Amino acid sequence: MIISIFRSIISQIGLAKPASDESRDYPREIQDTIGRFLVQSIFGGNFLPESSLPKIVDEIDFDRLLPGASKDLINFIKTKAIRVFLTALLSVDLPGLGLVEVAKSFQKNGLTDKNLPVKDISKRGRCLNPESYIRCRCAKCSRACENGKADCPHDPVLDSFHMKEWSKQSFHTFLNKQWMFFAPVFKKHNHRRFKKELSKETILPFTWKDPNPRSGHFSNVFHAKLHVAHQDECDPKGTADVEVALKELKNALSDETDYNAEHSWRLEVTALNELSELKDKHLIHPIAAFKWRATHYIMFRWADGGTLRNFWDNAKEVHLDLNKQRIGEFLEQLCGLAGALGKLHGTNTQTATALAEADMKRSASPKSGSRLLNLKPKVDKTIVPQSSPFQAGPGNSVPSGTDDMPMIVLSSEDGDNDVKHWRHGDLKPENILIFKDSTWLGTLKIADLGLAKQHQFATEFRHQVTSTKHATLHYEAPEAVTNIKEPRSRRYDVWSMGCIILESIIWLLYGSQGLKQFYLEKTHFQDHTRQTLYFNTSSRPINGGSELVASVSEIPMHWITEMLEKDPECKQYTAFRQLLELVRDSKLKTARGGDS
Repeated sequence: MIISIFRSIISQIGLAKPASDESRDYPREIQDTIGRFLVQSIFGGNFLPESSLPKIVDEIDFDRLLPGASKDLINFIKTKAIRVFLTALLSVDLPGLGLVEVAKSFQKNGLTDKNLPVKDISKRGRCLNPESYIRCRCAKCSRACENGKADCPHDPVLDSFHMKEWSKQSFHTFLNKQWMFFAPVFKKHNHRRFKKELSKETILPFTWKDPNPRSGHFSNVFHAKLHVAHQDECDPKGTADVEVALKELKNALSDETDYNAEHSWRLEVTALNELSELKDKHLIHPIAAFKWRATHYIMFRWADGGTLRNFWDNAKEVHLDLNKQRIGEFLEQLCGLAGALGKLHGTNTQTATALAEADMKRSASPKSGSRLLNLKPKVDKTIVPQSSPFQAGPGNSVPSGTDDMPMIVLSSEDGDNDVKHWRHGDLKPENILIFKDSTWLGTLKIADLGLAKQHQFATEFRHQVTSTKHATLHYEAPEAVTNIKEPRSRRYDVWSMGCIILESIIWLLYGSQGLKQFYLEKTHFQDHTRQTLYFNTSSRPINGGSELVASVSEIPMHWITEMLEKDPECKQYTAFRQLLELVRDSKLKTARGGDS
């Protein structure tokens, strides 16, 4: 009774809230709710994560927000136009009944989330509707606008904004706010969705980015975090954001005036897109590529184990803790890399069938010039003499009885002149990434495939010069020096892989110190003809002139011989011995007779 009297008194003296204020309270409450779910992008702006949208819908009492609205209208908003409606809610300060009219207009004209982003119909010549507050001010058609005789040239669904509830200011607010409701979602790429050219207004769903990138000649690579709900590489319902490598191509190069970032990006994206068809777990696959505000990006999963070079540097005394399991893991990963390289080299990208046929053909009968390697290691526990520079650590015997060790085929033959092939062009430990798993080593993957070039071994191709520049000299094949006017063949990659295999064995048997000693050999054998640790060059006369010819350096041959003759892990017929013989006999070979 007393409460009723007080309410009556308050009402009489004008202290009660007007009905219009009451009807605005709940819409403003929902505005605050939306704000709570927004996430800041490291690139600027706020976005609503995909996973948050259904949570907001669950919190809204639509009967209260849209008083008197039909079930059909509420269902339309919830299932077809929720992003459009929430954008409108943030753009206009209307009571519930006003929001109902806005929602009805959306339903009547068929404006749904599929129509986002809405274009600016207030620009000159866009909107001619006489009842719209968003008017065209073109002198030529002003009379037609006033008389209502002209049809609007924009999409008919945008007639939704031809109502008094929309002012020019609130409409422009809508144009800005809409972007926070559809930050891009990067799905496992296919030919249609892999490459995106994003509007400059797009809010990128990255929550963190390392300010210090790994800088290369053509690009900077940032360690970044992508909101988990904006990808499907991992479980999008997870809680932790996804770590990615965000490759940002440089827009200009001071030493290359003919460099074009747009052209380079399209070439790299095309290569990555086609190479992804190989679906090999030892080849890095991109998540997406996108262009945003004149900058070109390619996104990959972040290699949480770093590079093979990092692994070598961090495990300095690996030879002291080596065991059967670790050796087996490393050899299996080397086999995987060789197999991936074989797929890269043997791929005819013209047909999907050719991929399967090529695999079957290679499995059934290795080509001449190929080396079939069955890694079934044996154990030899002979102690290395103390005088030997090759002192292996304890417990690093090569495992025996590993009957499931895979076989690999490494072919340096060019062959198959009627099909297309790929080569990498810059294989090195820095371009082999490690993805951690339950094993000691993890999974090795060949990266920087964007540098890969497809080669049609046909007559016209022979007249082109390779465009893969800035490869690492240490792992370059001799043809990089002796045949600089010729395109690089697959043999180039095989040479580089041979170098990596040899250095991996040295590291496994003697640790980082042994690898360092191997690198220092270059200074001991230095002479004016040496190009790298692995090959020498000399000049020979030809047709009144001269040409450079290459020969394999004595340094790797000396180390291989010493290991084969003195190291107990290599003297018998073990996996290490087979790999060393493979490198010596097949992989570190210079081109013959001008063959590129």
